[in-house]
Amino acid sequence: MDDRYTLDVNQRSDPPLLAAVATLFSGPGRFVIPEIALQPVRPAARARPRLVCDDGAAPLTVWHVAGEGDAEKNAVRLRIAQAVAADIARLLARARAGAALLEAPGRTPVPLAGGDIAVLVGRHADGDIVRAALAAEGLASVTYGADSVFQSHEAVELERVLLAAATPGNEALLRAALATDFFALDAAALARIAGDGAEWEGWVERFRAYHALARTEGFVRMWRELAAREAIAARLLAQPDGERRMTNVTHLVELLHRMVEEQGLDLAELARAMAHARAGPVRDPDAEQLRLESDEHLVNIVTVHRAKGLEFPVVYCPFLWDGRARAAREHAAVFHARGAGRGACVDLGGPDLERHRRLAAAEELATQLRLAYVALTRARHRCTIAWGRLKDAETSALGWLLHGPGDASGDPLDALASAWQEIDDAALARRMARFAADAAGAVAIEPLPAGGGGGASRAGPAAPPPLAARAFRGSVAPAWRVSSFSGLVARVDVDAHDHDRFGAAAPAGRGSERRDAFGAPRGVRFGTALHRVLEQLDFAGADRARIEAAVTRELAAAALDISWTPVVAGLVADVLDTRLDDAGFTLRALARAQRVDELEFTYAVGETAAGSLARVLAPLRALGSRVPEAIGALVLAPARGFMRGFIDLVFEREGRFYIADYKTNWLGDTLADYAPARLGAAVAAAFYDLQYFVYTVAVHRMLAARLPDYDYERHFGGVYYLFVRGMRPEAGPSAGVHFVRPARALVADLDACLAASERLILADAR
Repeated sequence: MDDRYTLDVNQRSDPPLLAAVATLFSGPGRFVIPEIALQPVRPAARARPRLVCDDGAAPLTVWHVAGEGDAEKNAVRLRIAQAVAADIARLLARARAGAALLEAPGRTPVPLAGGDIAVLVGRHADGDIVRAALAAEGLASVTYGADSVFQSHEAVELERVLLAAATPGNEALLRAALATDFFALDAAALARIAGDGAEWEGWVERFRAYHALARTEGFVRMWRELAAREAIAARLLAQPDGERRMTNVTHLVELLHRMVEEQGLDLAELARAMAHARAGPVRDPDAEQLRLESDEHLVNIVTVHRAKGLEFPVVYCPFLWDGRARAAREHAAVFHARGAGRGACVDLGGPDLERHRRLAAAEELATQLRLAYVALTRARHRCTIAWGRLKDAETSALGWLLHGPGDASGDPLDALASAWQEIDDAALARRMARFAADAAGAVAIEPLPAGGGGGASRAGPAAPPPLAARAFRGSVAPAWRVSSFSGLVARVDVDAHDHDRFGAAAPAGRGSERRDAFGAPRGVRFGTALHRVLEQLDFAGADRARIEAAVTRELAAAALDISWTPVVAGLVADVLDTRLDDAGFTLRALARAQRVDELEFTYAVGETAAGSLARVLAPLRALGSRVPEAIGALVLAPARGFMRGFIDLVFEREGRFYIADYKTNWLGDTLADYAPARLGAAVAAAFYDLQYFVYTVAVHRMLAARLPDYDYERHFGGVYYLFVRGMRPEAGPSAGVHFVRPARALVADLDACLAASERLILADAR
């Protein structure tokens, strides 16, 4: 397709700024490649926003960096970055004084803010220099780009904290963690801690506690405790770029939580996964991309590549002078052939390698010119660049535009090199003066201003204008919340898995002396360990050796006595081999493809009145349920938001889908204590009937979304509550097995009662 279309009206920039850019790029061969030429554009004929500032600056300002021809490039970059930061501080100080305002037709003028200013750079390393210079002036900044948050400084520090929490006995790792900004301990404080045995042991114990918390409650729970106890948020937010840093930490914790949920990683494995993420390429750009904190008042630092399509009232392009030509020095040449056989080519060492390197270098210059055009056209009102006889400037886009031969008929690099030999600071100043004269007042040539130390912004923000409260005539909707079964009945962390927080307590002194399933350890840690064992096992292939290996591993991970391994392994085997119905079905009959372990769900809950819920669930009263009378006391109603949870096991059998929930609750020391009647009472006492309704609605909604012909009667099989201490193959479903299949009408009524105006199903069948 040979058709070409050109936009000849510029909606962005002021007419004088357009004229300055057009002057710089006017003439043949300005983009080196003959097929690319500057297309004339005209400003939009409309009322335009404008920058009102009484400092007399031109639309395009060129800072002449003189006397630096032999200076080291990094030193020059630093000087220019400091000048940029000082100039931005000056502008913002004028804005606070009401002398730099943005006016838009029909709107009240507003002071220029940091978010209205962008510094465009070619490399992220240059952005870091600018960021440091801005910070020295007391100015906060934000990097706009697609960098992975795993490449941030906070990722390095968070990894060190994870390693210390994973192995709290390792002194070197603990010292590295304490040296991070999260703890703000300087060298003197670290030396004092290392020399004080009691204080050092105190830190070790704190990290041992974090380690134990991660083992029993998971990474997120551990991190919340650590962050709160060590006041990490307050410490980071107190720093000049605190919003940026806290945003990165929050983002990293979310990504690490996802890793834990998807891969079941412990702290050591999580630290290794984080190290791989930092060292490797970006795996998920959308998820890992650096997030912007509230950036209305933050100066933007943007790479030129990312700046395409963006616009800002004020733009600085401080490093367009840096050519960094590499193609002519590469071992291989990557270029585009001209003529009939044109196309992308690579020369790895042929007889024409040198000529092809020159072609590649010319294309590299052409790319720099196009990027320079992008950079210089991002500004609406003002743009500032730096130029001088600096190292590598002869191979830059500005070198070609200001001192090139004017056409690209020969070798552009040779032409630039020849011209550069004749240029000193005085000749360069004369050429810039001619450029300014050609632009008819749209360009000003100024010496590089002094940078650093001005601190124009350090006075802090101006006093806010007088405020008056507006009269509120609206209505406040009920608060949104995320809830779960555990949150409803115990008001615990909504993200927690329910691993038997509820149930009868053993009599004092009972259980610990028995070496059987009834006397096995009790509590959340044991429940979590048993759940993890069952989650890992392939039921069909789980022989005694595999079961014992999994049990030993999880008991150790939960800091429980591994001498219980034979007993617990026998308990697990009984769970797999116990008949769950009269037809002889056992969990061991399930293949991996038929089951989803720890299915996480989130579904919408609309505004629901307590009375409506009580009426819907009233039929449960006949079954001995406590739920209808307790509705008003539960957090569930009235509520609006999301219900979240984890189902131990969802499995498919003969075209029907079932829920299974493992319960390690101690109900007594005999099988009679786990008979159906006792189990029904235990379910009602712990509100497990509410739990299985929450789960049933989740699976009901998920199946309705995924099965085109879904029908509750045909596809939903029911709910098993497996009280594992009482399960025995010889007893079958008469001990430890509680089965219920909620009535279709009741599930439908509850679903409708809980439904939001827009149903959202976020079931994740990992």
